[in-house]
Amino acid sequence: MKRTASLGLGACAALLMAAGALSPAAHAETVDFGQPTDIDVVDIEIEQHWTVSDLQPSADALPYQPAGALWEATTAVTLDHGGVPMISGFSARSAADSYPVLWAVASPLGIPPTALPPGGTASGKIYFDVTGAAPTSVVYTLEGADAAAWGQSPPA
Repeated sequence: MKRTASLGLGACAALLMAAGALSPAAHAETVDFGQPTDIDVVDIEIEQHWTVSDLQPSADALPYQPAGALWEATTAVTLDHGGVPMISGFSARSAADSYPVLWAVASPLGIPPTALPPGGTASGKIYFDVTGAAPTSVVYTLEGADAAAWGQSPPA
């Protein structure tokens, strides 16, 4: 009997794990701006450690004409195995809108689009074209799910 019960529990655990694998991914836990968060791209073995802070309207000159207001966030990244920082997954969000990062717009103040050595770091700004409500958070989306999120904690 004991063996049957343990097999039953094991089967239940396997079913729960399978159900979790098939259900939509949960949103990433939001950390405060300025706190580091890890993002792992398993398929290509890239481990990125990002910090995002200072989400605000931008006065920087870019070779881009925004449809709305230009916003920026300051970022820093470390890549465990080296490679090019992957910024295309970022977006700024308000309660109702999401604004993708302007990753293809070159800026001397942006994250450099060059390869880093293992353990290499880079810092710079990322930019967003905000065409609606002001954003309150920055999110990194990977394979359709939020992998990391930064925002401001409500006052205690």
